[in-house]
Amino acid sequence: MLSFKGLAEGAPPALPYLRHDPGAAGGWSLVEADGRARPLDRAYAQFAPMGDGLVGLVYDDDQAVAYVLDGGLHETSHADTADGGLAVTPDGSIVGWLGADKAPHFVERGGTREGTLPTVEGGSSLAAILADGTTCQEGEDGNGCAAYVNSPDASQAWWSISHGIVDTVPGVVAVGDVADDAGLLGMTSLSDEGSCWALFEGGRRRPAWQTCDYTLFDFSPSGRRILAGPAYLDGFGQGFAAVLDRSGQVLAEWHSEDQAAILGTTWEDEDHVLVTAFQDDEYAVIRVDLDGTVEFALPPVPDPGSGAAYVLPVR
Repeated sequence: MLSFKGLAEGAPPALPYLRHDPGAAGGWSLVEADGRARPLDRAYAQFAPMGDGLVGLVYDDDQAVAYVLDGGLHETSHADTADGGLAVTPDGSIVGWLGADKAPHFVERGGTREGTLPTVEGGSSLAAILADGTTCQEGEDGNGCAAYVNSPDASQAWWSISHGIVDTVPGVVAVGDVADDAGLLGMTSLSDEGSCWALFEGGRRRPAWQTCDYTLFDFSPSGRRILAGPAYLDGFGQGFAAVLDRSGQVLAEWHSEDQAAILGTTWEDEDHVLVTAFQDDEYAVIRVDLDGTVEFALPPVPDPGSGAAYVLPVR
């Protein structure tokens, strides 16, 4: 069960994260994996490390804006984005978003190079990026990259490929995650009662298996496990988090109690999941282990009134 009550405090996250920090000039800090806190000029709803800097997403009124920060956390560029968030290659070398012009935009080479892929008319969000190497530039380190784009109504998904092709992703209405040899997690149907999801392997059009009991979010770092949640997602938070193996078997499941709200889940490593949670007007990050251990990774802090007090990286 997931609740703030009675939890011991464990080690801080082994990942960088953002922390609401009233003492910082911008009210927020980037906390590195070694514990070093670096002040930020503004709050970010999402972020992903990029070299010694980061790519961050800000929702300003009705417009989302992506910012690229260098190693000194100074802005080097910014761009309007579509409704969706950031996406990251499995190795973290490329970060991207869907631009307001519907073209997937990527940042690579530690933040020193940016570019775009072919426009996806009808696209709303960037779900995933997969590269043959560490760049979207063909011929430099592999055969470029592919961006997976979802429609706003979960009716269609596309891939936009660096060598100029845009096509629909067969068999799915939305993409959840894509990872090298692990395959693709995709939504196969959506109804008022919930959704059905499947694992596709080796580029096959038929799924290896399908479930209508879970939403399939993300592959683990090795691709051997899958982070999941409820098939029906609505309202503030989700009722439980789960980890499945590649055959679809449930390895662990954690349900919220005492009115705790699960706001998001992130792989910390192959055996641990970090859960951003809200309870009794406080935010915390809880670490859950597949062996059953549950502890605070970041202790409860008061609601800052402008969103979550902690932001974990997009992976």
